[in-house]
Amino acid sequence: MKQKIAGTEPGQRHLNGPQTTGRRYRNLSEPVHEMTSDLDVAVRLRDGVELLVDVHRPAGGGSHPVLVAASPYPRQIQDLGAPMGFIEAGASDFFVPRGYVHVVANLRGTGGSGGTFGMFDEQERRDVYDLVEWAAAQEWSDGNVGMIGISYFAMTQLAAAVEQPPHLKAIMPVAASPD
Repeated sequence: MKQKIAGTEPGQRHLNGPQTTGRRYRNLSEPVHEMTSDLDVAVRLRDGVELLVDVHRPAGGGSHPVLVAASPYPRQIQDLGAPMGFIEAGASDFFVPRGYVHVVANLRGTGGSGGTFGMFDEQERRDVYDLVEWAAAQEWSDGNVGMIGISYFAMTQLAAAVEQPPHLKAIMPVAASPD
């Protein structure tokens, strides 16, 4: 059975809400990759605590740019199958077929990840730094890491930018609440 792909062509799942905001896409890369997922992957942080992540990546191997999304919200929301208006972590079925790895992480103390949740504290910033650098070092990564997401996912991007992990190349925070 062919996997469902998000995009703009007939038969593709159309993106809603903040993913489109009424714009027309031009020069959109072709969705040429099948998606495979590694669920509940443990990422060991510098202090020994492990975060749980789901890795959605192009099947067939190779190295690809990585998009990281991190929050306290359940990462399993990516696979609800419910008709949600938008997915705050970004649409795996849009990015992965176009050659990106999508890592969706639960922050410390949430969704099965170890440790104690600190909500925007200094520890969370260090954790996001470690997560970005972990993603850059994986065999499926080409070393270029970006971050995406809405709301809390946007706030963790700002936290990562403050910490300046060497492999973080871009962030795209949407609906952040900075002061």
